[in-house]
Amino acid sequence: MILQQTLSTVKDSYQAWWDGTNTDAVIWCRYNAGVDRKRVNPFRRDWMTDSPGWALAQAVERVFQGGNDADIDAALDYIEASHADAGYAGDGFPSFFFNLGAGCAATAISQFFQYYNNTVWFELDQPLDWDPILSFDPAAPNPYWELLERTARRVAERFEGKFIVSNLDLGGNLDILASLRRSGQLLFDVMDEPDKVKLACERIWQTWKAMHAAIDRIVLPANGGFSTSWMSILSPDSYYPSQCDFSAMISPGMFEAFVLPYLAREMALFRKGLYHLDGPGELAHLDLLCTIPNLHAIQWVPGPAIGFLDDVSFALYRRIIEKGKKVVLSGFANDPDAFRRLFRAFPREAFLLTTAADDYEQAMRIASFKAGPV
Repeated sequence: MILQQTLSTVKDSYQAWWDGTNTDAVIWCRYNAGVDRKRVNPFRRDWMTDSPGWALAQAVERVFQGGNDADIDAALDYIEASHADAGYAGDGFPSFFFNLGAGCAATAISQFFQYYNNTVWFELDQPLDWDPILSFDPAAPNPYWELLERTARRVAERFEGKFIVSNLDLGGNLDILASLRRSGQLLFDVMDEPDKVKLACERIWQTWKAMHAAIDRIVLPANGGFSTSWMSILSPDSYYPSQCDFSAMISPGMFEAFVLPYLAREMALFRKGLYHLDGPGELAHLDLLCTIPNLHAIQWVPGPAIGFLDDVSFALYRRIIEKGKKVVLSGFANDPDAFRRLFRAFPREAFLLTTAADDYEQAMRIASFKAGPV
């Protein structure tokens, strides 16, 4: 009931943002609704991380290594209990990030993944040979893929009516290949064996499409047709935040040859496209990115040395807005002064921001920046 009430309040705001007709900022805000954050979660098992967001990945690893599906249910108990103190303000809504690690599509090919220290690693100790990559058949029996679908069904059944569930963070085409070949080797591959790289990208692309569609078929009905992602953006249509972290290590020419064609094809699957621009190393590719016809918005992740309000970031926002695109900032400061500085410099309708407030009062102050004077 709470989910439906919230969606009825915020869905028009997101629809206008996707349509490009919004006149206000979109601000997703979560806050602590008054339950003691330090309380012990009674569902936490000894093998679970302190961070509930990684518990499902841990459970899937345990099951994949021969454990019981009951571990998945235990992780979902822990995750659901961790949301008990959550309240939402502005355009916030209850969402669940189906988190099995960034780039998890690599495991469909390699059958390797390893949880460690609140992340999942997909990079093998040695580069995977070309043959298993180039001959991979997405339609063949696949233990990991079967486990993903089984897990998705459990997630959808458990959280229907409680959260909008995301698709997986499958990864970017070249990022998936970097996990399979290792990043260092792939840097040689793009120079020494470009044809094999392109053939591998085509095989990965077919696998990516099949995996995204398979998870969509499971979670979208439970979501009432709505879609979200790890960015916690609501959409009436399926979407995916495209990315290529590997692009920080290659030239614009190589980006145009190896990355851009697949980004364009990926975004063409959806009504509107998003891009996850991860750090200053990717800034050289902005102009090429903006040639993608249905790119709607760019999420900027400035990295540890640059802030959202630094000169570098402000210059980037100007370039993005001038090109007719919108800006997504995830994890924006919960300081009202930060909102004032941003919206005094730029039109607020260009931005979608996500943040976490400490309490209800702070959340209401943040939500007030959607519209009105600053």
